[in-house]
Amino acid sequence: MVGVGQPEPTGRKPVGSTELHLVDHDRPDPWVGGRDRELVVSVWYPARSTREYPRQPYMQPGTARFVDESGSFRLARPGEVDWAAIRMDAASMAPADHHSRRPVVLYSPGLQFFRSLGTSTAVELASRGYVVVTVDHTYEALRWNSRTAGSSCRSR
Repeated sequence: MVGVGQPEPTGRKPVGSTELHLVDHDRPDPWVGGRDRELVVSVWYPARSTREYPRQPYMQPGTARFVDESGSFRLARPGEVDWAAIRMDAASMAPADHHSRRPVVLYSPGLQFFRSLGTSTAVELASRGYVVVTVDHTYEALRWNSRTAGSSCRSR
């Protein structure tokens, strides 16, 4: 196995993260008939505490499997990197620090890329006090599928 890691954030705030599968039942999907409009996002934010919360994975299993099977960005051969096992310096579902208003950054990768590619930047910005929303564009992100894009997503 090839060892791959992520840089530690340089900010002073602990980081929390959550994933959301957003569905707007009042708006039809413009591309696929008979479906509601939906979007999968991750939200990275300054947290009150990250103790006793699991660390957020760099990639969800479905995305990790796709990256591995498609050549791991030409960094390794299939099976050499366990992308889903890489953990970020962010706690999944940690309580947000509500002490002040926060600037919000939208990370919109586009060009068929998925939100996971901006994870280290999102964690860095959240450690400095920003709230970062990363988005998988419906049907555009490589292998986008609302059921596999975020296996731990909470529906809204």
